[in-house]
Order: sequence, then C-alpha cells, then structure tokens
Amino acid sequence: MFRFHVRGGRRLSTARAYLRPAMRRPNLIVRTGVQARELLFEGRRCVGVRLRRGGREETVRARREVILAAGAIGSPHLLLLSGVGPEAHLRAMGITPRHALPVGEGLQDHPIVHLADGSRRPTLNTTVETPATLLRYLTRRRGLLAWPLPSAGGFAKTAPGPRPDIQFHFVPGWAHDPHDFAGRPREDGYILAPTLCKPRSRGRVRLASPFAEEPPAIDPALLEAPEDAATLVRGVRLAWRILDAGAFEGWRSAPLRPAERLEDDAAIEDFVRRACGTTYHPSCTCPIGPVVDPELRVRGLQGLRVIDASVMPAVTTANTNLPTILIAERGADRLRA
Repeated sequence: MFRFHVRGGRRLSTARAYLRPAMRRPNLIVRTGVQARELLFEGRRCVGVRLRRGGREETVRARREVILAAGAIGSPHLLLLSGVGPEAHLRAMGITPRHALPVGEGLQDHPIVHLADGSRRPTLNTTVETPATLLRYLTRRRGLLAWPLPSAGGFAKTAPGPRPDIQFHFVPGWAHDPHDFAGRPREDGYILAPTLCKPRSRGRVRLASPFAEEPPAIDPALLEAPEDAATLVRGVRLAWRILDAGAFEGWRSAPLRPAERLEDDAAIEDFVRRACGTTYHPSCTCPIGPVVDPELRVRGLQGLRVIDASVMPAVTTANTNLPTILIAERGADRLRA
C-alpha cells in the first residue's frame, strides 16, 4: 500500500500543512491573484520582483534574498523572462541576456501507461457515488471518497540493475481518460499502470514569447530516448503477467485498454507511444550543479535562490511530492543559517 498525505479525508497539501498555520505570523503577507513578471537586479544581485496585481504593476523589494519557488515550470519561466538562461534563446525572444545558464534544460517526468481490465465484481466505477459511500464520507470523512485513487502499487526490475526501473500504480476503477475519473464509464474495471522510474529522456522549458502572461513552451520529450520505450514495453508485459495471475481470476473479465493482449514488442511499443501520459512530476529544470549550487543559490548571481522540484539533478525513482517537501525544508534550514 502507498502512504499518502491525507488528513480528515482530504489531501494534506503543503498549503494546509505549512502555509495556513503560519498565516498568523506578523512577518508573513500572502498575496493571491498576482502575476510575477520579472526579477529585478542591481548588477549581479537580485533585489526584488516586478509583478502585476489587479491590472496595476508593483515592485516588491527584498532586504536579503529572493526565493523563487514557482515549480519546475514556473521557476525557469520567470528566470528566462528576467534574462537568465541560454543566450541564443533569450536573444531570439527579444530579451537581453543578463546571465548565461542552462535554465529550462533537462526537464524530466515519469511517463505512465494505464492498462485496464474489466471486472466481474463492483469497483469504484459503480460504488463510489452510492448513497452509503457519500453518507459515510460526509459524516465521518471515511470510506472510498477519503482514499486516493492509486490505492496500491509496487516496484519491479524488468532488467538487471541495482534498482527498480518500473513503478506500478493500481486503481480499483478505470476511465477512458485516466486523468478524468469523473467522466468514468458505468462499467466496472481496474487499472494497473507501469510507470518509468528513471527516464533517460530530457525535455525543456522555453519561452513562447517575451511576455509573462503567455505560458511557456513545454517540450516533455517523453520516450525520446529509445531505452525509455523499451523499459515501458517490458513493464507492460510484466503488468499483463500480474493481471493474468490467479489472484485476479474471480475479478477479471475482458481487457479494456488495450482491447487485447498484444503479442510482439513492436505492437506494444506502438501502443505505449500512443497511450503514454504523465504522472505530473515535472522536475530538473534548474538543477543543482549547472544552475544552482548545493545551497540552492543561483550560480553567478547574488541574493537569489531556487527552492522547488526544479533543482533536482535527476527525477527521483518514485513520486516527487515528499522529496520536494524535503528540498523546501532543507532550503529553509539554509536560509536560517
């Protein structure tokens, strides 16, 4: 079984766990509905942020340091808008380079392939919204609605090596679009999803325009490295061995996604490339080493640190939630020191 950050039947986000308890502090001001547009510099030192709030531009200045914690997409985006990044790309966007660093390069995520079989017994497809389930959640915050969808999983090695290369996520329900369970069919089934633990592919975050309001151009480059597709093919084969095991005999009906057990590797790889998605674990776009130092300070600049999943040199083998929290806690320790 996976371990989750859940309290009172709800996902315990870092906003609930860390930010809200600190809201009463007199030295903390939280502003929402704000668009950070540019980091401000005096020479090599970052001294503040220019932002837009309610149609008006404001400047917030820092007495000591600016902490950039906008995530593996937002942090490189703001750095690039501020002239920190690959010089050729910045000039192509009409931005004067301030400091050359490989910002936005090396984007990594965990590619996932959702396999689904039909079920002869009730699964979340037909039980999650029953009156009894709803009543139990509303009165006690317990039951199916208080439990995350990927309720179980595990790790496996599909090739010789020192560590697992596949993580499995099991969901006692299924949907045509695995990221839209609200639109699930009223046909019982379950999902076993092999996930690539250590992708070799590297994507990138670039500017699509020099304007902060425009979202960045994100190229995840999933399965760009042939080894990644080959590992997922082995992961799919292993997942089918598990789904065809005797333990599922009383549950299993017909395959749902894909509609048959594919035989040859080429057919499986074709399916993998069409069905592959993301686990929403973006990371590694401002990594320790080329972009920030071990103290999370941006190299070659003063008064600026990046503290989020973008500083990972390589994506973690498993989920990134807890490692990102640990990065933040260690970053806070560095600030206090």
